Amino acid sequence: MPARPTRHSGSPSARRLATVLAGGPPTAAFAVHLLTLVVALGALGWLGRPLWFFGDEWEFLVNRGGFHRPHLGLWDPHAHMHWSTTPILIYRALFAVFGLRHYAPYLLLVLLTHIVTAYLLWRVMRRVGVLPWVATGLAAVFCFLGGGEENILWAFQITMNGSLLLGLVHLLLVDRDGGYGGRDAAALVVGLVALTFSGITVTMIAISTLVVLRRRGWRLAALTAAPPAVVYAIWYVVKARHDTFHPPAQVNGFAARVQDIYTFLWTGLTHVADAAVGLTGAGGVLLLGLLLWLLRRLPGDGTGSPDRSRLPPGTGLPDGMSAAEPEPPTGLGGSRWPAAAMAAGAILLFVLVSVGRVDYGLDFAKAPRYVYLVSALLLPAVGLVFSELATGGAVRGFVVALLVGVLGLHGIAELLTQRQVRLHKEVPARGQILAAADLLASGAMIVQQPVDDVWNPDLLASDLQQLRAAGDLPAGFTVTDDDRLRAALDLQVVFRPTPELLRTGGARLVEAKAATAAAVAPGCVTVAPLGSDPGVVLDWGTPGSLQVTSPTGGPVSAVLLRAGVPASQYRRSTAQPGVPIVLSVSHLGPMLVTLPAGSPAQLCGLSG
Repeated sequence: MPARPTRHSGSPSARRLATVLAGGPPTAAFAVHLLTLVVALGALGWLGRPLWFFGDEWEFLVNRGGFHRPHLGLWDPHAHMHWSTTPILIYRALFAVFGLRHYAPYLLLVLLTHIVTAYLLWRVMRRVGVLPWVATGLAAVFCFLGGGEENILWAFQITMNGSLLLGLVHLLLVDRDGGYGGRDAAALVVGLVALTFSGITVTMIAISTLVVLRRRGWRLAALTAAPPAVVYAIWYVVKARHDTFHPPAQVNGFAARVQDIYTFLWTGLTHVADAAVGLTGAGGVLLLGLLLWLLRRLPGDGTGSPDRSRLPPGTGLPDGMSAAEPEPPTGLGGSRWPAAAMAAGAILLFVLVSVGRVDYGLDFAKAPRYVYLVSALLLPAVGLVFSELATGGAVRGFVVALLVGVLGLHGIAELLTQRQVRLHKEVPARGQILAAADLLASGAMIVQQPVDDVWNPDLLASDLQQLRAAGDLPAGFTVTDDDRLRAALDLQVVFRPTPELLRTGGARLVEAKAATAAAVAPGCVTVAPLGSDPGVVLDWGTPGSLQVTSPTGGPVSAVLLRAGVPASQYRRSTAQPGVPIVLSVSHLGPMLVTLPAGSPAQLCGLSG
């Protein structure tokens, strides 16, 4: 269906605003686009209602200007490569007003960055010549991009979303003809602010620089890139270079490192395509097809605006074009160049990420954050392909509409699935944290500080005590018995090489499970395995420590019991062959300890 300019009967200022937002005369496709943004914001906000603080968010909440770091650490890196000054300030401001009582204000900000990013992608797609209805459909698909759920429903991702959003603003400002002017100065400010959100800004500035180089020459490209590059380099040398977050490299040699980076890059890119279409294994073919399509059009020498002889009658023209302009050549260049530059940016993004993250393994390349970012960077190029497919008749237009619809339905289904995965982590974690607050308020003895060292390692018991005392924790949340056992397991049970509690004799052996137990000395028993999961049930009457020694070594775990039912979380460790490992417990009650299955293990420190 052709997109026609919509008639506005409102005030001249409203018409001017609509024209500015649409990047030209507003069309029905633009009106529908705005409607999809409003619907998406409401729907995503509803889906995010049960969510709470999780993972890296605690680093901003309790480390940066929190309890055990008295200063904000505004310039310190997050995760080695990310300069996150602005998100830290945002989190500190929200915390000052809302504490942890409500997650909605934090979530609203990341949802707004997501929705505004979808709008900016629509603007970029229209500028490079994507048909209005194709741009509207793909922007709606992006709004419900299930594979990138992490950047939609996790407030902490305001970091990367902010870089992407401001990077697109930067691109729209510098993608023009002419010499250095006010828009370039505004872009400089936007770029410098974007640097303070995350390291993703480096890729976004590179994209803008490539566009300026192609359209306006190397001098203006240097002026575009140099100031943010110098500022980021100074920050990195002064602050990030000394950060100890990054693990030691697992591969020696330049050739091996290059091979690992290539594998990381290819794994990440193909996973993005797989996640977007829902067809595992199709990513490589889709990416190569997109690359060949782009390369076939790169030689264009003109503005690269679409051939209007092929557009349906009444179709809206891209930003900055008027019907009076002469017919442009049909290659990919000029105003269409941002689509190619953003696609190149997708490759650069994974190269830069791999330099700092390749040692974490290939699964890191499949993180939802990269699905989100790379999908955004590839969207204009995909829009151009779909626009070409849609040009030439109603049947082809219907096929494209069907493809967009299928992508949208897949995204929604995946979003709902990934939301459930997040809920299964975050809701129990919130229950455990609030149960830990109750446990600490009771004056119970603890043996370690991390409240939840699996999902929320930055939150310590001392932080939680102060949060409770200040009234910053939510009220009205029901804490279950399982929550209480998991909280006790993290705070009151620990495996260490040396005892946290000097007392022994706190545990009484109740029974052996899939094993036999024989006393060998006062307070010591040998547990011989009879099956694959040998262990013992202990009853702790007083706090104390227990020494476990296995000749062959292997996994050792502990779980608290309630009426014979274990909690849903285990405390795990690994015993080295012949080296004692000490279990320290301040929680009173029954516990199941699972031992290595390879050989008999000796337990010492039991009560008589």
